[in-house]
Amino acid sequence: LMDGIFGATSILSSLQSLKQGDILKNQYEIESLQALTKMEMDSYNATVKSMERFDKLRRIQAANLAKSYSGGVNGLDGSALLKQEYGKDAKIDQFNIDNIATTGKINASILKTAAKDAVTTSRIDAGVKLGEAAYSYKKLYG
Repeated sequence: LMDGIFGATSILSSLQSLKQGDILKNQYEIESLQALTKMEMDSYNATVKSMERFDKLRRIQAANLAKSYSGGVNGLDGSALLKQEYGKDAKIDQFNIDNIATTGKINASILKTAAKDAVTTSRIDAGVKLGEAAYSYKKLYG
């Protein structure tokens, strides 16, 4: 009877390791999808913010042009500086959007690798448990 219980618990312990590996794999895959979703949302939000900044700049430029021309002054004087400032903002915004995408893809890749490793690790753990059980059985029962 003890032999049967010993064998059954050893097999159950190994099966539990395999099941835990599957659970971890699924968890990492879900986290990978969450990382990609967060990346998309952050990228979208950064794009919207950039577009809002550009729209605000265009409104300022339009108001300045109207004010200048209504006062009898060439409305395009000095606008090159404003365009340069927008160019800097646009480059920073694009850098931020690219950085969000890169970070999201890297995080997703790391989590996918962890998902694969979780299954391999659980199989190794299950094999080790069975080996330990066999060794213990031999030591106890000769």
